[in-house]
Amino acid sequence: MVPETNSLTYRRYPVQELAARCSFEQVAFLLWRGELPTDAELALFSQAGCTAASTRPSCATCSRSQNPTTREWLRGKLARHEKIMGFGHRVYRNGDSRVPAMRQALARVAALRGGRRWLDIYQVLEAEMAISTGIRPNLDFPIGPAYHLMGFDIASFTPIFVMGRITGWTAHIMEQAAANTLGRPLSAYSGCEQRVLPG
Repeated sequence: MVPETNSLTYRRYPVQELAARCSFEQVAFLLWRGELPTDAELALFSQAGCTAASTRPSCATCSRSQNPTTREWLRGKLARHEKIMGFGHRVYRNGDSRVPAMRQALARVAALRGGRRWLDIYQVLEAEMAISTGIRPNLDFPIGPAYHLMGFDIASFTPIFVMGRITGWTAHIMEQAAANTLGRPLSAYSGCEQRVLPG
């Protein structure tokens, strides 16, 4: 993460740019090999079997957003000091930089699947949490309703979320094995400066 821009980067490319302009396979190649693939490298890499796609989890279980029960549900949880899943992040203190891209994806899925009520609930909960606690959504928050609208069972949310992380985890393993070191999550990055996607 780049604290100055509150941006998560993969090999110093902002994830927002990668999510908007690159395929899963291109990002997997970047994570594993350090650079974006050429067309020929991408074709070979894809043929090698890296064809799994990804996303992530968390779902608000309340009724319509215009109905006061959404706000009442949240206020009741907050009054009882219960954890509200999908909000806050240990690293992203000023908001999760991945959320805007996933919020846009949720809006596209909702438009295709008649899920306006889930967007309404999302907006009410996001606004109420900001007013009541100052805590912003993390990536899990828009993913839950998106998975729901795509027809996935709640029990499958976490495994689907994990599938998207396997590429990064394996990149860490490959780097650590090559350097014969164990990486720490909050270690200082020592590579190139943040860069912009070509094209």
